[in-house]
Amino acid sequence: MYYTDCRHHYTFRSGLIYSLMKHALRISAEIILLFNAFTAVYGGATLIADPSGGLLQLPLSLLQHSAFRDFLIPGIFLFSTIGLFSLFLYILMFIKKELYPFLLIIQGIIIEVWIAVQVLSIPYRHFLQLFYSGIGILLILIGLWQRLRSARPMAKHELATS
Repeated sequence: MYYTDCRHHYTFRSGLIYSLMKHALRISAEIILLFNAFTAVYGGATLIADPSGGLLQLPLSLLQHSAFRDFLIPGIFLFSTIGLFSLFLYILMFIKKELYPFLLIIQGIIIEVWIAVQVLSIPYRHFLQLFYSGIGILLILIGLWQRLRSARPMAKHELATS
């Protein structure tokens, strides 16, 4: 009898910790996605409105070793693929709950590729590149954790208490 009570207590605690962690990671993903959406939409829209980069105080000389003559194409990519996709993913988190972990991973990979292309093609380095790379890594890790946890079969003692 005592063993059963201890096991039930352990299952309840681990289930509670899992639930709290899942909730905290989901809220973290929501905050990251909203932040990413607003900053990328703003930055992308600003680059589209002024492809010379003047509004963001970015000199065109940054692009001299890249394939671009101005910031229009990078602005469109930043606006749509990073900004609007983050906003779309934020909304999707409430509609298609089973799909969003996979898309979190995809968005994280897109951000990592975006930063890698910047670092490889533009000689200028800025702390924001490291910051947004961290955001991409966080999205990938949260998405992987959510996918792995949702795919994990429940143990017999978890099934008994659910």
